[in-house]
Amino acid sequence: MSYNRETRNASARPVVTGLQTRSASGEGGSSPAELRGIIENINRTFGEFRSQNDQRLQQLEQRGSSDVVTEDAVNRINQELTRLSNELREVETRSNRPGGSGTGNQDSPERVEHRSAWDAWARRGAGEHELRSIERRANTTLVPEDGGFLVPDTVDRNILDILGDQSTVRSLFTSITVSADSYKRLVGLHGTGAGWVGETDARPATNGPQFGEAEASFGELYANPQISQRLLDDSALDLESYIGNEIALAFADTEGPAYLFGDGVKKPKGLFSQATSAQTDKERPYGTFQALDSAAANGLGANSAATDRLIDVIYSTRSVFRQNARWLMNGLTVSAVRKLKDGQGNYLWQPSAQAGEPASLLNYPVSDMEEMPDVAAGNIAIAFGSFQRAYQIVDRMGIRTLRDPYTNKPYVGFYATKRTGGVVLDTRAVKFLKIAST
Repeated sequence: MSYNRETRNASARPVVTGLQTRSASGEGGSSPAELRGIIENINRTFGEFRSQNDQRLQQLEQRGSSDVVTEDAVNRINQELTRLSNELREVETRSNRPGGSGTGNQDSPERVEHRSAWDAWARRGAGEHELRSIERRANTTLVPEDGGFLVPDTVDRNILDILGDQSTVRSLFTSITVSADSYKRLVGLHGTGAGWVGETDARPATNGPQFGEAEASFGELYANPQISQRLLDDSALDLESYIGNEIALAFADTEGPAYLFGDGVKKPKGLFSQATSAQTDKERPYGTFQALDSAAANGLGANSAATDRLIDVIYSTRSVFRQNARWLMNGLTVSAVRKLKDGQGNYLWQPSAQAGEPASLLNYPVSDMEEMPDVAAGNIAIAFGSFQRAYQIVDRMGIRTLRDPYTNKPYVGFYATKRTGGVVLDTRAVKFLKIAST
């Protein structure tokens, strides 16, 4: 069948003993020429893929099987497409990274004072009482008296910037920062009644609106980067940037899977750990996501059946959520759907046409995310919808640090903790494709 879519709008990081520190900004930005070159390679390779896969499909129709040479060629080119797509994503991420998060003259005298006192404490362990006094004067309740010190505001912002840049999972969702250890929000379940009346008819009361309460589940992340005392004594080291980068990269490695699959025990309860049902939006209870079974057991199904089921997933999603919708799957699943065609012989998957524009499936962008499960019985291998409308990350304001110069001499450890969680917003906004078992 043809498809016509509507118009739409952790662990400690390695010890560092010299000035060659790791930066979240990688090797720097990328030129437009580099981006264009990769996109041209992707489109050229996809042309080769189409030719070989068409030959494979023709062999399947004529003989019931394809020859080994054709299958190998299709798989080889498919792997090259995946490699190029990953390279494009990495280069685009590198290009979009901010050069820094400093605020220059916009910082208040209080913030400058706190930053200077924190730097002295972090480098030499000096001025602990002065730093505590500064935080006390600021009336902060974010850190208890025996709970370490808040990182400077510039470091806090830098960590959140890097997390947003490094964590592909975090970029899927909206986020909010709160000052309390809990977060609840009312969710409208609609239900207000209405009726037809004549000019002089009585107007009896109708049903009022219904509300549900959504509560975020929190967990505490930690990182414990180690720095040699000699390096701390070197004034050339930008300590704020170094510690901020190390903490952010450690957090990014750990928090992403929790936002997707966390079980809610000492960590957030992730999007894919919520209750699911085959029932439609009008039938499901609040707090339950709809999961559609794949067209065949243990896989996506044959070409036409798999295509039809992907279209079912799209149109089981309300139009208001389709406006900013995208697909979510891992690279192996992308390789599988890349071979699918509609009834007119058009490939469902199309490569990126320009920098900043992702590849698409049935005209919706595809997020290739390695954390997603493979195509196997019982797995939710594909999701579709407006993820920003479905789930929200909740960050507790402030990152605490404890300085430990004793445990791992001659290195100084900076034990940092951050509370973060997640909350479901609207279970109608995203649909799951679950691989059938039978």
